[in-house]
Amino acid sequence: MSGIIFLTGASRGIGLAIAIELLKSGQRVATFARTTSPELAALQSQYPDTLFTVNGDIADPASSTSALKKSLEHFKTTSIAALVLNAGVQAISVVARASLDDWKRAFDVNFFSALPIVQAALPGLKEGGGRIVLVSASAAVMPIQGMAGYSASKAALNAFAATLAVEEPSIPVVAVDPGLVATSMAMEAGIKGKDHFAPDMLAFAAKASESGLVLKPDAPGRVISWFALNASKEVSGKYLSWADAAKIAGV
Repeated sequence: MSGIIFLTGASRGIGLAIAIELLKSGQRVATFARTTSPELAALQSQYPDTLFTVNGDIADPASSTSALKKSLEHFKTTSIAALVLNAGVQAISVVARASLDDWKRAFDVNFFSALPIVQAALPGLKEGGGRIVLVSASAAVMPIQGMAGYSASKAALNAFAATLAVEEPSIPVVAVDPGLVATSMAMEAGIKGKDHFAPDMLAFAAKASESGLVLKPDAPGRVISWFALNASKEVSGKYLSWADAAKIAGV
């Protein structure tokens, strides 16, 4: 059989949608998240033979690399078809009032966590002809008041993708912007950001929600799962906006 797909941050939102799409296509999926949500538990019951879940802290290298090892052992393989790093947290505040601890946590989860899991996965990815998909954000390439910490962590992830693609030319690596998505994380940002976001940003978010421009998680779930299975060397090292990624994936 083909290698497994190792997916982080799969308990809800975009990560859960990615897992659903991959399982529907017959892939063997291992998920790693801090907790197992009721939705993920239900998915486990629906796909008992092809879904394996492990809980832990993505910011703890020992926890994440152990989860990958357990997943490979569970599926009795050493081959990895794709590594999808979706786990993320926000750090919302204008710079003048920002918490250093919040910024450190954002970098630990959104950026530094990628290094040990990628290092551990490289042999299996090479064996399985695998791909790496990093879930980025539009905030990585545009200034948004109140999101400097989050933006910087995602910009670092984009730079990581670009360099890794050069160092590991046999493994397609792509950073994908999932677009503006209706998730609990986005709702939390809307609540916390009221005292930090610029008025025009708040107005844009409200208008996007009212006009139906906010995506449901299944849309980026389809796109990101497509790249996990089909990303080519032509896009390796690139950051893809939501519009470009959806066009390439045909969604």
